[in-house]
Amino acid sequence: MKIRYIENKNEIIIVRVYGDTPVITVPESIDGKPVTGLYKYCFSEKSVDVEDTEMFSSEDTKDSVIFGEDIEDDIPVETIDVYTDIAGDFLEEIYLPDNLVSIGDYCFYKCRNLKSISLGDKRVEFGSDVFMNCSALRTIYIRGESKSRTSLRQILLHRTAETDVFFDDAAILFPEVHESYELIGPAHIFELNVEGQGIRARQCFEDDVFSFEMYDRIFEQAVGSEDEKMLCRMAAYRLKYPSSIQKDYKKIYEAYLLEHVETFCDDMISRKELDLLEDLGRQGLASKEFIDICLTKLTKSGWVQGTRWLLGKVSEWNK
Repeated sequence: MKIRYIENKNEIIIVRVYGDTPVITVPESIDGKPVTGLYKYCFSEKSVDVEDTEMFSSEDTKDSVIFGEDIEDDIPVETIDVYTDIAGDFLEEIYLPDNLVSIGDYCFYKCRNLKSISLGDKRVEFGSDVFMNCSALRTIYIRGESKSRTSLRQILLHRTAETDVFFDDAAILFPEVHESYELIGPAHIFELNVEGQGIRARQCFEDDVFSFEMYDRIFEQAVGSEDEKMLCRMAAYRLKYPSSIQKDYKKIYEAYLLEHVETFCDDMISRKELDLLEDLGRQGLASKEFIDICLTKLTKSGWVQGTRWLLGKVSEWNK
């Protein structure tokens, strides 16, 4: 991997990254200086011309890989045959350094295959439209505890789609924000209406610290009025780390899943994902009735691999 960067007195700003893999780890430092920023359009489909940049080559370079011509003209000749821009549709997953404090305008613009981002628990300043057209982005990993003041609130300001967020000690599902426009004047004047649990969940912060108590109250209020599949996953995510749930709310989440076990199973089967079921089983929250319904659903679906997986897990959970 090669990195074009700006070197300031005490920091490094990444301008562009080149390599042979869509899954990358941005280094914590270059030449002993911490990487603290990503320049505007850094991973975007388009790039910007920047003067006074340097080139850094990582130790895991794979010079045998040949790529096409998606290379900027000003890249050194020796790199043209072996590297491509890790940008736009090429980028799929990225691990950002702990020292990062700024992400420039349109940094991930049109990264349409970007699925997940991992970053530290420091607060980061975000530029304009950082995640514009990142249609596949669904997962945010924050390396730290949920009680920390993090950048999550700022990230969610840029995200209206359904988003899974994982801390070291918690998992949270943020539903999609539903937006609609209503004509309020003859001269094509519209009013934006934003509603649903997605917008309410994004307001569950106190001084940039996520509030589980506020989030749990939202769930209780949403029961009966929101999509059951969404509510099942919200409950399962919260039960994934039960230590962060007050006793009364834990009972509410457990009761909801037990009452809607068929909906929960249908959702898992349609997604071909059984991780949440495994979490519930490990904690002893999947009763015999719960498992029997899941097995029946899996068998009827024809998903043989999923059925075998659950049969194997049952004996493990019963030990």
